Formats: sequence, structure tokens, C-alpha cells
Amino acid sequence: MPAYYLDPMVTQVNRLPARARRFMPEQVRQLHDGWTFRLFDRPEDCGDFCAPELDDTGYAPIRVPANWQVEGFGKPIYTNYVYPWPLDGENGVDGVADPWRVPKDNPNGCYRLWFDADAPTDGQRVLLRFDGVETAYELYVNGEFVGYAEDSKLASEFDVTDFISQGRNLLALRVFTYATSSYLEDQDYWYLCGIHRPVALITLPQNHIEDLTVRAVADRHGQGGALSVDVRVARVPGFSEQTVHVKLLDESGALVAEQTAPVAKQAQYSQLSVPTASTARVD
Repeated sequence: MPAYYLDPMVTQVNRLPARARRFMPEQVRQLHDGWTFRLFDRPEDCGDFCAPELDDTGYAPIRVPANWQVEGFGKPIYTNYVYPWPLDGENGVDGVADPWRVPKDNPNGCYRLWFDADAPTDGQRVLLRFDGVETAYELYVNGEFVGYAEDSKLASEFDVTDFISQGRNLLALRVFTYATSSYLEDQDYWYLCGIHRPVALITLPQNHIEDLTVRAVADRHGQGGALSVDVRVARVPGFSEQTVHVKLLDESGALVAEQTAPVAKQAQYSQLSVPTASTARVD
């Protein structure tokens, strides 16, 4: 497995593009109960943490979402403008940070969660969403590598449709305290690591709305305004043969306007006046 956390050119592997959060309640299953955890001093100490056959009796229950330091594992670190590791020897040069070096004493938190699920049908897509994990992490499902992500205060989504099997499944994470991204997130800051925001398994139809962009501009000289909505759909076979219908309702629920637009098949040179690929624009 490549050491992505040491590569400043890599901020994600297999992470889906960021988007606005928009799901129906029945599509979302929160994964907050039943996690176990073990803290290791260095990445090379973690062993087969993601293996389904691992004897994990050395792992302890942990609350999710939460930072592992406030759950009794390790110690919280506060730093103002200096980096929270020695800046000499292998970690720096002449007492000065040497980007993008990361200290070898880099505590790793390994998480494991067993959960039951139905195998996805041909018409379904299954995503795993992490709303926040600090600092960087590798994700595995049933012992197979799914992806990697940094940006500890941003959500990440991964497509796990091909990894989920019928019955019992294992979700495993290895969370790094330090990564090359630490050089960008280290300002007047508490280092509190782990899965600190919600985790969800999301089941969607293959054909679904992926994202929305809404632009509303008021007429400062009148009582009206202009509304533009870009609706991006999943790029599945036949996506460009679809249309999107948008309705605008007032606060009482009365119809103000409605319009239908086709989904664009491919992007144009500029998206200022036309939508990008797999997107319909309603003005």
C-alpha cells in the first residue's frame, strides 16, 4: 500500500467529488454503534488492522463520532504557530520545519466496525460518507482498500457498491495523526484526532440527482429577481436522454414558476451560459 499520507501531491484516492448534502431519511443509515479501536505509536505497528480474520480482542469499544483523545486514548496537543513535533534530526533541518516531512512517531488510530447489510441490487449505488475525520485516513471494507482522504474538516464520500456483500461486513479505518496536510492545518490548533463527525451508509438508486447549484439574484430596483438551478444527475447509461423539472413555490406552497430542461450530454467550452456535462439548467 503506498504511503499516501507522506505524499504532498495526494490529498485523496477514490473520493467522490464534493457536493451539497441532500438525501432522503430512508436512504441514510447512521453507523455510530459498535465501533472498536486501538491506538498504535507508529503506522508500521498497525499490523493487519483491516483483516476480517484479525483477532481484535486487543481493541476496545469507542464512541463515534468523537475524538479519541477525549475518549481516553492518547493526549490532546495544542499548538499556536509551531509544529507539534521536534524540528531537528529526521523531522527538520537546523531547528526549522522541512516540508513535507512527517515525524515517524505518528500515532495511528485503527477503527473496526462489523455491521449487517444487504448486497446492493443492480439498480442501487451504496456510498460511505464521513463528515469529518482528523487528520488523514485509509478506508477498507471487508479487507479491501477503498480509498484515502485528507481535509479533516470536510466531508468525504466513497462508492462502496462493489465492496458490500450480503450479511456481515467489516468497515476499517486507519487514521493518521500527522500527514503532509498537517502543514496546512497547523495554525493555533488543537490536535484532536479520529472520526469526529457522523458516519453514514447511503443507498441510492443508480439514476439519481447528484448535486444542486442554486443561484438567486434579487432585482434591487424592483420586486422580482432571477433564479437559476443546475441539477447534476448520475452519469449512468441513458443519462443524457433525461429531463429535469423544477418548481418554485412561495411560502404558502403556491406555484410561482416551473420549467423543464434537458440534461447536457457533454460539457462546452464555458459553463457561464450553458450547463456542464450530465447537468440540466433551469433559468
